[in-house]
Amino acid sequence: MSALALALLFQAAGLLQVGPTDATWPFANAVADDAVVASAAKGETKIIITAGRLRAYAELHPERSPRALAMELIEFELLAAEAQRQGLADAKPVREAAQRAMVQRMLIADFEPKWSAEKLPAALVEESYRRNISKYVRPALRIGDHLLATTAKSTRPTDPTEDAAARALLETIRQDLIARPPADRDAFRARVDDFQDAAKAANLSLRAEKLGRFALKGQFVPAFSQAMFAVPKVGGMTPVFATTFGWHLGRVDAIEAPINQPLAEVEAELRARIVPEVLPAKFRALTEALGQRANAMMDLGPLERQEKRRGL
Repeated sequence: MSALALALLFQAAGLLQVGPTDATWPFANAVADDAVVASAAKGETKIIITAGRLRAYAELHPERSPRALAMELIEFELLAAEAQRQGLADAKPVREAAQRAMVQRMLIADFEPKWSAEKLPAALVEESYRRNISKYVRPALRIGDHLLATTAKSTRPTDPTEDAAARALLETIRQDLIARPPADRDAFRARVDDFQDAAKAANLSLRAEKLGRFALKGQFVPAFSQAMFAVPKVGGMTPVFATTFGWHLGRVDAIEAPINQPLAEVEAELRARIVPEVLPAKFRALTEALGQRANAMMDLGPLERQEKRRGL
């Protein structure tokens, strides 16, 4: 007889009862977890479904009614009782399934709560903050490009005539860019192609360089960084200015404000982010500790030899 048939038989005989809690969902707060909301009984078979168990099951199936869920739980218990009556409790697949269930229950009830976001040791959170400090604390940044007029050796011309020609060439390009604004940073850099003949005629090297993200201090010579940071808006250009490398014309493509988030401000975010990183490592530590306690020795030799024979 199927579980459904058994359940219907119990119900028809008046032996299956579903409490009044199926009218609304969720249960009223007054219904305690240990309150019986459904039951079935006949002879030695007695099944009780509590409000707490039904609530937990309903969390997995929120779209279904309490009555349907209670019936399903009773059907499961009927099947389990019948399987036990038939002597299947000691069958190997059943024992293996029970072991898996025990392991899962232990991990959920004991292992995972120890390493929840709220319970992570402060030292782990602080270490993650230090490793990712550039995400939380950094100065203002710029992204941009520049055009550069130099000698063939990439230095500022020492000859006064060539030096004046380099400056004049970039002033001309700047006026052209003002008259015909570039659509984007690529178009800005490409404008040097229109002036290569003039550069060669003045014995100069003219090139465009794409810059990455940089701060005011550290990556470039101060004169260059200061000129780029003085540009007030995205798409703006610097005046023509000189460094030891030659004459420059810069354009700012992005402005990023400084960030200064202390650990206390981002701690909750860090805790949530590092739990998936911590759990596998702690799980390995747990299994290693259990192996040492049991003096377990792992021998994969036969398996490795089999894999070699199969060419794996």
